[in-house]
Amino acid sequence: MSDNNSFIGSQKPNVSIGMPVFNAERTLERAINSLLNQTYLNFELLISDNCSTDSTQSICSYFASKDRRIKYVRQPFNMGPSENFKYVFTHSKCEYFMWAAADDIRSENFIENNLTFLLNNQDYSFASFANFFEGEEDAKEKFYAFSLEGNIASRLSSFLDICWSSHACFYSLFKKSALLDYNNLSETYLASDWSIIIHLLLKGSFKRVEGGVLILGKGVSSTSDFVNKMRKNKIDFIFPLFDFSIRFVSTIIKQKELSFTEKAFLIFELAQLNFIFLINRYKVRILKLTRFTKQLLNFSNKNYLK
Repeated sequence: MSDNNSFIGSQKPNVSIGMPVFNAERTLERAINSLLNQTYLNFELLISDNCSTDSTQSICSYFASKDRRIKYVRQPFNMGPSENFKYVFTHSKCEYFMWAAADDIRSENFIENNLTFLLNNQDYSFASFANFFEGEEDAKEKFYAFSLEGNIASRLSSFLDICWSSHACFYSLFKKSALLDYNNLSETYLASDWSIIIHLLLKGSFKRVEGGVLILGKGVSSTSDFVNKMRKNKIDFIFPLFDFSIRFVSTIIKQKELSFTEKAFLIFELAQLNFIFLINRYKVRILKLTRFTKQLLNFSNKNYLK
């Protein structure tokens, strides 16, 4: 771990890293070290502890005492994940920003390479390395290196094609100004992170910069019951992506840069996305019901034969 007691020279940090955490003792130290070992040194790391009940507080306090780039804040109560993500963003002070999960690992040149690219390519609003999930290093089909480029219609259409694999877009480095006019950071619904990515895509392209990787931890969103937990209204049981879809359509309609045909095509793609998602959800339920029925029949037959 670095023992850095000053920013480089008299420079102010140019990059803010927001790390919202809650009960992350198992992976936190490794994630923080991944950031402190970056080749780019002029950053601030703002850690917001959502009133953890494990040793998260002591881990964060230790790191903050060793490196003045770290500002650790312990919230007096658990305000929920969305508010915690919003907190680190709104309290950041630098021109560039990125969220960092407490279980993610970045190549040591992540900030340097992506910041250099953004500084030299003003038509891009965010950038990241290729990514995969921890434990899936050898699965080529789960190694994601797509970019989202072209005009607004192309960027949004491409996003709808890869939205289920867009985690690295959310945890990318981006211009803070591109998100300052986004007023819905506190909202919690299925695919609320997609809405944030859509907003960034309206401001510019997304680039996969070469030279390293982003290894994502398997957090809450990767659990099998995540979709069920995100359901809050009756409509969510029939139309799980309802909230995202309403916001997407509203955003598309307002875009003067998009033609009527482009808007219609994007809405059609959105409808396809929802339909395929629903079909796959019901397929899983049918398979589970079929397995349960077979097990029940087998159990009944065994008892009958006795």
